[in-house]
Amino acid sequence: MVDESTDVASQEELSVCARWIEENKPVELFLGILHVKEKNAQAIACYLRTFLHSKNICFDKMRGLGFDGTNTISGHRSGIQIQLRLHPPSSIYVHCRCHKLQLAAFNAASEHTVVKRVLGTLLTIWKAFHFSPKKAGKLAEIQAELQAPEIKMQKPSDTRWLARERAVSVVRRSLPALVSTFEEIYAETGDAESHGIATLLLKYKTVACIYMLSDVHIVAKLQGSLQAKDIDLASVPSMVASTTKRLLELKEDVTSSTWFKEHSLVFTDDAQLGEKHIVVLEEEKSEFLHKVYRPYLQSVIDHINVRLESTELISAMSVFDPRHLPGTEDEYQSMEWNRLRHSRIFIV
Repeated sequence: MVDESTDVASQEELSVCARWIEENKPVELFLGILHVKEKNAQAIACYLRTFLHSKNICFDKMRGLGFDGTNTISGHRSGIQIQLRLHPPSSIYVHCRCHKLQLAAFNAASEHTVVKRVLGTLLTIWKAFHFSPKKAGKLAEIQAELQAPEIKMQKPSDTRWLARERAVSVVRRSLPALVSTFEEIYAETGDAESHGIATLLLKYKTVACIYMLSDVHIVAKLQGSLQAKDIDLASVPSMVASTTKRLLELKEDVTSSTWFKEHSLVFTDDAQLGEKHIVVLEEEKSEFLHKVYRPYLQSVIDHINVRLESTELISAMSVFDPRHLPGTEDEYQSMEWNRLRHSRIFIV
């Protein structure tokens, strides 16, 4: 398994891991970080071969390659996965399901201006406290005054839904303290950015969107399940179907949603965040429901269905799971051949 990233010195690097079965249990090991100077598929494949040979890893025994879906890696003609699969040809390339899930969420957010703006605001909030100990101290002080838990802001990520979900949760739980903090910073220093953030956090659409994003936390649960070391590959299709079903239920019946049940408590007739009273018209709530909430959830559902549509291969790979082994060889052969036939995968 290989993932690419850029370090703090802006150097391209590859994180390399391996997974195998030992005593009927999956074992995963971080092999190391590989720095690459050339970024074309052939050069990176050569780097990887040399690196794996240095670790005494036998290519003939490799059965799966797990990467993200960039063209350099996943290209069907000259991508890294093709270069590596030339030897051994029996290995199977699998586009990381967590990465595909994140792409689905990212694409859905990109289609809705309000969601993009709020996610940008979450990043700005994190930066405000991460790069200013003084502002972070002011937030802790106000949290203590409000008898609210002292919570540190989390950095949202475009590539990791779990990090985004934590960032949304922290901001939602800290809204009154955040507004008061930015208002006080602006009053004391005239900091324009703090004024802008406070103004955004006092808008109905911003707060409603934060609560809406909390409803999509079930996508983070799916990602967590897909990352589990003991995942049952045969269960992947049902996990995806269960997630999209729940999102559809929230879209059709919002009464069970976090957005419906909790955000209304923020916007009562005498609602107050910081020093500001907020008046919200029913028309605003209705407009958000029909123009933002339901369309966004549908976008998430659509993109998950497109990105995670091909799950037959993943399900078929469950034949390698020792937990599914029956008592006898004949039972195993009969069961797994039937499963492969029903998965519509052609055995060559």
